[in-house]
Amino acid sequence: MRTIYFFILFFCVGNMMFSQAVPEYQFKNYKTPKIVNIKKAPLDFKSNATAELFKTTISETYKTAKIDFATYYISVIWGCGTGCINGAIVDVRDGKIYNLPLNPSNAYSGCFSDTTNPDKEDRYEFEKNSSLFITIFCNDSDAKKMNEKLLTKTYFVNNWDEKMKKFNFVKKVVSIRKIQIAGN
Repeated sequence: MRTIYFFILFFCVGNMMFSQAVPEYQFKNYKTPKIVNIKKAPLDFKSNATAELFKTTISETYKTAKIDFATYYISVIWGCGTGCINGAIVDVRDGKIYNLPLNPSNAYSGCFSDTTNPDKEDRYEFEKNSSLFITIFCNDSDAKKMNEKLLTKTYFVNNWDEKMKKFNFVKKVVSIRKIQIAGN
């Protein structure tokens, strides 16, 4: 029974401590124009070699999804193994596909899930009217004391350059929190 309390406390405290991504990089400070109704262009798989390997996933998502990044893009994210995710964005104006800055070294969830919102992904954050794309690498480790854990979240801040059609890495921000856990 104590083990169950330990896990509940660990997950709840961890989620409270990391509820805000990177305070100095707010989506509102990287605004893109307001979304307007745009007819989706046909997908251009020749624009991206990686996309050709994931035609089904990209096609199915693109058909039903709405613009969710930087005014003109639909994001498509897929799993690529335990803890691994990859993805792309599709420009609805011309159907060209661009890689997202996702890989096992910058978007891994080794700490916990968001128990308050199980549908929220804790390995990346972005918004439909912002060019900011933040990936998150999380891990936990034992602290010096038996009833403590260290939660480390590394945020990789990226900004989409609309003119160059690429992501620019802005900054890496590391947050380490010590939390108390219930005894065994």
